[in-house]
Amino acid sequence: MNEGEVMRVTLDYDSRSFLTKIRIVSSWLILKAISRGQVYGRRSANKNVHLKCHYLKITFRVSLFLRVLLGDDRMRIRFDIRRVKKPKQILWSEKDHKLATRWTRSLLEVIV
Repeated sequence: MNEGEVMRVTLDYDSRSFLTKIRIVSSWLILKAISRGQVYGRRSANKNVHLKCHYLKITFRVSLFLRVLLGDDRMRIRFDIRRVKKPKQILWSEKDHKLATRWTRSLLEVIV
């Protein structure tokens, strides 16, 4: 990836613990600060949390660093590192016949 290419960052939190909620709030605020407010979240099909942030002028390495720093699922990070083509940063909308909620810009809807 070239310097300054427009990318997105997606995060997947697979826990509902209090510590994870603190991590989600912190990540939301950091992403909001660096993206001029383009942060969205939703409940995953398993009631965990997905966050995404669009239009960041960063490199692939910086996106990986942000994902590690903000506590993204390590298996997703490893998957994207091993991909030969452009990483997908996949967040599933359906799992085990359950659907994720709609994307929202409300942090409260995501963590409550």
